Amino acid sequence: MPRHRIILPAALWLLCTAGALAATHYATVHNRFDQLKPTATVHCTTGCRGERFLADNASATPLLVAHTIAMPAGRFRVQARMANQHNDARSSYTVRTASGAKQRVHDPEWGIYVAPVNTGNAHTERWELVAQCGNSAPNDEITDERSMTLTLRHVAPGGHTTTLASQRLTKGVNLYNRLNTFQLELHDGTLTAWAGDDELQQLFAVPLAIGARSVQAGCLAGPGAKVEIERCVVSYDERTTPAPTRQWTVEALDSLLAQSTDPVEGYWAYQDRDLDDRHLRLGGRYTVAVVKQGDGYEIIYIDGAETRRSQWHTGMLKGRLTRTMFSDHYDLMWVDATGEPIARDAYATVENGVLLNLKFPVFNSQLRLHKVLHR
Repeated sequence: MPRHRIILPAALWLLCTAGALAATHYATVHNRFDQLKPTATVHCTTGCRGERFLADNASATPLLVAHTIAMPAGRFRVQARMANQHNDARSSYTVRTASGAKQRVHDPEWGIYVAPVNTGNAHTERWELVAQCGNSAPNDEITDERSMTLTLRHVAPGGHTTTLASQRLTKGVNLYNRLNTFQLELHDGTLTAWAGDDELQQLFAVPLAIGARSVQAGCLAGPGAKVEIERCVVSYDERTTPAPTRQWTVEALDSLLAQSTDPVEGYWAYQDRDLDDRHLRLGGRYTVAVVKQGDGYEIIYIDGAETRRSQWHTGMLKGRLTRTMFSDHYDLMWVDATGEPIARDAYATVENGVLLNLKFPVFNSQLRLHKVLHR
């Protein structure tokens, strides 16, 4: 089976890999999990719990927690890193039916799903990748073996469920209540499933024609499952690199910035970085100009590109800063070394008018620029 050490999404920040999915949207503690919405809360508890989103399902039906972003159905990826706290080997858990009757369940399921949104209800039909742990001989400590069964199945609008593929694992996944990552990716009409704790391993691939213009995805907590979600990420093709409102020249920038009294406007140069080198690479030691535009600022490339140096020319758009309700705090759109825009879960701060911090909290990383007082 192919195995990949990188559990985070494949898209890189300062240097994207060729062919990476262009638009990536994160639901994490850094944006308060605002993009995760439960479809029902009857006998269920949802909400933020420390640095994770909690989906505690005490009902007898699956709890679906949807990512609010709709994706084109042609090519997409959904990935979630999550743990089932109700995954003890010999425990049972109480759930309630719609009528209020109590039931006990063992080995509750959890996982991720994809659903078409062309009907106006994203959850009348769905494809699920669910995990369920169990023991081969619970009453025999000598021969007992614990395993995880991962199942890809289709749930029809009427509720009929069809198993498309299944695989049993005894290693490469956490078999108790610690984190695992699950991933579904659709490309060229094939839906591929992945799972792992420290490494993603490919499970199976099945042909799939969704027949919808767009889909939604999310996390699933089966009856009795108590799922903590560390992150949920959706990625899809949307290659729309934004263009600057004008093509700047150094002469025009020099003239404008020489007269500016705005402390954010000016030239900024590479200061230092704090990157997770397993996932992020520095595209260059950039010098940029920041100029006021609308409700924020444009970041204009001046020089310093090292990756794809021949493609970068002075005056090109390198990013945008959009004002927020907080002083010296901006939403950030950054154009990476390959020309792809990255905006979700990115922000910038200005410290004392002399340090511009470009922050990418999903990757625990930042790039800092200092104000150039004399150019």
